[in-house]
Amino acid sequence: MTVPKPPPWDAKNANNAWAALRKPDGSPYSVFQNQSYVNFINWVRGQRDHLEALRVGVFGPNGIKADVDDHTERLNQQNARITALENAPAVPFPGSG
Repeated sequence: MTVPKPPPWDAKNANNAWAALRKPDGSPYSVFQNQSYVNFINWVRGQRDHLEALRVGVFGPNGIKADVDDHTERLNQQNARITALENAPAVPFPGSG
């Protein structure tokens, strides 16, 4: 499953439109004066890209999960063999049991 991309959104134009909003006295709201909203949207998109890169690193064809699954299968086979040996009757010499 891939990490979904955010919907298309023009943060710069939205930020500029909100900058047109003014207080009743005509002064601008401080939250709309800077590019913090644009920076936030760019940060969110960057986080999505990092998350997708991590997902590929873990679940990709040569990812960590495939390696862990291989080791888990090998360990399960060893566990089955050891359990069979432990459950076998303890006969010190052949034919003495």
